[in-house]
Amino acid sequence: MLDRSPDLNTRLTTFGDFEILSEGPAFDKYTRENILYTYWQDHGGPEQTITRADINPAKLTSVLKHMVIMDITAGCSPYAPAIPTADSQHDFTATVKLIGTFVVDFYGEITDKDIYQMEHTSAANRIYHMTALALDTKTPQLSVASGYTDQKEHLKSYALYLPLFDGKKSAGPEALPNNPITKMLVYVDVVTLNDQSI
Repeated sequence: MLDRSPDLNTRLTTFGDFEILSEGPAFDKYTRENILYTYWQDHGGPEQTITRADINPAKLTSVLKHMVIMDITAGCSPYAPAIPTADSQHDFTATVKLIGTFVVDFYGEITDKDIYQMEHTSAANRIYHMTALALDTKTPQLSVASGYTDQKEHLKSYALYLPLFDGKKSAGPEALPNNPITKMLVYVDVVTLNDQSI
C-alpha cells in the first residue's frame, strides 16, 4: 500500500506507459489473493452471469475503498478528445457510478461523470482502452502503469477490470456470447516500488 504523507500531492502523480495482462504467471500472482477477483469468480464471473445485483458491499468492506463501478452505455462519449487518437475511438461511454475513497485520493471525485472528465487525461485514455479490451473479450484485464509523484517517488498503479453482465442466463453456454456487459467493476491500487506485487 502507498503510505501517503501530508506532503504527497497525489493529484500531481504522473503515469506513463502501461502493461496489459490477462493471463500468465504475473496475472495469476496478482489475482491469486485479490478479494474482489475471487468474489467475481465465485459469483459467476467466468460463466458470464455475474451482475451488479451480485455485488454486496457488506461482503466487500475490506476492498470498498479500492472499488470503482462504471456504467457502460452504447454510443461515443461526448467528452472524448476533440482530436481522437487510436486509443480514444470507442463506441461506448463509461460513467462512474461508485468510486472508493482510495481511488478518489488519486483521481478526484468523479461520481456520475464520464471517465474522460478526469483531470488525468493519460489515465482516462488508459481506462477507456482497458475497458474496451474487457468488453471485447468478456474476461478480466489487468493494467500495470508505472509513474512518479511530484516528489519523484516511484509508483505502480494496478487496475483490474471485471465485467458485470446483464441478467442471469439460463439457456446454457450457447447464450453466453450474447450476454451483454452493462457495467465494469474495477479494483484500483497504487503501491510504491518497494511494495509492488508483480
